[in-house]
Amino acid sequence: MSLQQSSLTEPTSFSISTSPPFDPEGYFIKWLNDGKRIKKAEIIIDGNTTLLDLTTGYSASERDAESLESRLYSYFESMGMRRDSKLNGKVLPPNYREGYILKLNLEMAEYYHPEFEKQYAKHIFKVLKEKIEDRYRAFNLDVSINKGVFEVTLYLAR
Repeated sequence: MSLQQSSLTEPTSFSISTSPPFDPEGYFIKWLNDGKRIKKAEIIIDGNTTLLDLTTGYSASERDAESLESRLYSYFESMGMRRDSKLNGKVLPPNYREGYILKLNLEMAEYYHPEFEKQYAKHIFKVLKEKIEDRYRAFNLDVSINKGVFEVTLYLAR
């Protein structure tokens, strides 16, 4: 199943059968990373065939990382955790007795498209939440992009 996005200058097709969704270039990159080779790709709609250009796609930016970070902040706050910018991995602030740093590198930036920011943020949140215990009361986050990888650092304290 595909969805056309019209907010960019040229329409973009997405395959939404994956979680989170990929744009066509994302599939191409994933398949290449998996050792597959693709000669051509076609989209067939109502019997009309269109050759898919796999050479262009969306490139995630620091703005995308900031937007994901903002959404992730709201998800952790909805759990009742307090955001504390003093948690930065250098020194544990005096009002805490224990700190924990979780670093997550997700090779998803090449597949990312802002149309599906919410789905990507939910996926990242789910991965992070599965790795932590509910005993932490404060957190801080840092999300950045480095060579096609979303680097997420979660600072926790209690």
